[in-house]
Amino acid sequence: MHIISNRLLYDERGVTKGFSEPLIHSFNKHHVTEFFKEDFKETVNRANVLLLGDSQGDPSMTDGINGMKSHSIIKIGFLNHDVDELLSRYMELYDVVLTGDGDMGFVHTMLQALLPTTA
Repeated sequence: MHIISNRLLYDERGVTKGFSEPLIHSFNKHHVTEFFKEDFKETVNRANVLLLGDSQGDPSMTDGINGMKSHSIIKIGFLNHDVDELLSRYMELYDVVLTGDGDMGFVHTMLQALLPTTA
């Protein structure tokens, strides 16, 4: 499994002090493949992608993965505001929509079911 995301940085006391660079945000997500060229070289032959997002623009992040032979992309959306107004749109964009301020329980359970266990 290969994860591309923002990462929190901590000080020696375990207190968050910032984010790793480059910071991925709403206005540069379409450049993710440029920021992480080496990571995408390693994953180009992967068959599956799990995309997690919380905005209407996030589902298109896989559009820029040049050469990826992915045949299965599961898009999970987190909708924690304006649920009544946005739910139908999110359901068009994502395969699964989690509402409210939930945790990663669903994602964790899904990964446990999909990934092989090691002895």
